[in-house]
Amino acid sequence: VRGSACFALGQIGEKAATNDVISKLVSLLEDQSESVRGSACFALEKIGEKFATNDVISKLVSLHQDQSASVIWSARSALGK
Repeated sequence: VRGSACFALGQIGEKAATNDVISKLVSLLEDQSESVRGSACFALEKIGEKFATNDVISKLVSLHQDQSASVIWSARSALGK
């Protein structure tokens, strides 16, 4: 459910970019589920530059140490935006 919610927010894009949404997505970058972490990266990528605070960027960079290759790829993709 958490991963699907992240995906839905990503589909909404910039319109979903409130401080509360971004804060929740950032907290989900530390979720135990690899699919939730990846979906949170996807949502942050689709929301765009509005999420690009130092804290968010730092959390995405830290995911480069993740055990999941797909999460690492998602984090890199989000940082690329």
